Amino acid sequence: MYIAGGVSAVVASGALTKQFGKDVALNNKGSASGAASSLVKNADGIYEVKINSTPLEGHDRLNTPDLLGNGKYNPAEAAAAARLETALGKLERITTSSTDKNADFIITSGPYAGKTVDLMYTTKNLSQKEIDGINKFYEKNMTTSKSPGDIPHGQDQILQHLKKADLVPVDFSILTQKNQAIFMDFIKTLPKEQQDKIIIMR
Repeated sequence: MYIAGGVSAVVASGALTKQFGKDVALNNKGSASGAASSLVKNADGIYEVKINSTPLEGHDRLNTPDLLGNGKYNPAEAAAAARLETALGKLERITTSSTDKNADFIITSGPYAGKTVDLMYTTKNLSQKEIDGINKFYEKNMTTSKSPGDIPHGQDQILQHLKKADLVPVDFSILTQKNQAIFMDFIKTLPKEQQDKIIIMR
């Protein structure tokens, strides 16, 4: 069973470029009709994939306590992870600390098996209050440094997630169009090696 809706983005392994080239057709079921999702590069050279439904079975399986994070259930994060499964393969929540860079999930099947996944901008419950909180200071966090010589906190968060996991989903359904553009403007300043890790889920 699937529920419709949900727009996310993911930051993926650079191996995508080497393995699949510019257009990547993944063998998955990205919608209730079972249509395959395609991973393609957009006009800016950034990977995108469109998945419009959330498998309820995957959500229920992945909605477990985030033992390496806040220790709580995060249903909106689980929904984003379930959508990713339709494009990247089966995920499991990571429950034991292995390094100082612990991700949320690991992919256990398909061509990305063994890759770790750490989500960004997913809220706990997808409440309007949470969404408004992320968007209210997003531009300031992405453009203003707290101390001279430091990069803005929002930019640093993106870079830390890129270091933390092989795949970093970024939930664009949370961000306003203006803030999506700010995110993209920053991503386009990164070296190609890092740009090639990014996949936007729409």
